[in-house]
Amino acid sequence: MSTIKVDSIQATDETASRAVSGVAAAWVHFDGTGTVAINNSVNVASITDRGVGMYALNFSNNLGNANYAGSGMSGNDYSTTTGRTLTVDDAPTTSVFAVRNINCRDTATTAIDDSNMLFSIHGDLA
Repeated sequence: MSTIKVDSIQATDETASRAVSGVAAAWVHFDGTGTVAINNSVNVASITDRGVGMYALNFSNNLGNANYAGSGMSGNDYSTTTGRTLTVDDAPTTSVFAVRNINCRDTATTAIDDSNMLFSIHGDLA
């Protein structure tokens, strides 16, 4: 059996390449407090701070359509007992994924910024 080794792969209908098929089309780890700062990412050009607990992930390369899956988690110091609920703030587009982070403690739903925001987007690149 032969083995083919490549540094990146690109589907015939995509304009951008990625390491291998089936991996996230985009992912990011960023600090959402103060001036938003990306710690590390793939295919995320920037983060837009849209207000307390609200962010938009701006993709470097567009996705093929807006029917992709996004998941994420957050936590300000890894020791808090306060739960987090992440919701999609606006309809996803091929170039932006907008999320809202809501701090949930008992019945309180106060929006907060978190220092550890992590998101993964799965879908086809354009």
